[in-house]
Amino acid sequence: MISLSSIRSAAVLALTLLATQSATAGCAFSKAPAAGEYGGFTFYRGLMHQKDPETGKTLDANRAVTVGHISDCAQVCLNDPACTGVTYRRTTVGQCLTYAGYDFETGRPMGLAISYSSEIKATSALVRAWFQGPTCQ
Repeated sequence: MISLSSIRSAAVLALTLLATQSATAGCAFSKAPAAGEYGGFTFYRGLMHQKDPETGKTLDANRAVTVGHISDCAQVCLNDPACTGVTYRRTTVGQCLTYAGYDFETGRPMGLAISYSSEIKATSALVRAWFQGPTCQ
């Protein structure tokens, strides 16, 4: 008999494989253009968003932090075990948005994706392969 926890574990693994590549190769987004390497991570042009692929529920960033440089944004995520990815927006103060890739309310994993268009002036990076998983360096 298959337990609910083994089904949930398989679902988490499937979502992780859909959202990222192997952590040993770094985590990448296949469709977003790369913006550069900062703080040991590849940042891609676009705004990150979280979505539950099964229910369609979307979530905003977990929090916004003021940082001095895009590399500092990656470090903010590294220092937070609940952080999976970041979006950096170059404002007058530098805004770093952090994402968990996990819905704390329902306990469900969220897929991470980047929305890209020429109007979006943000860059995003995956820092962990999945919620509280290995880093993408």
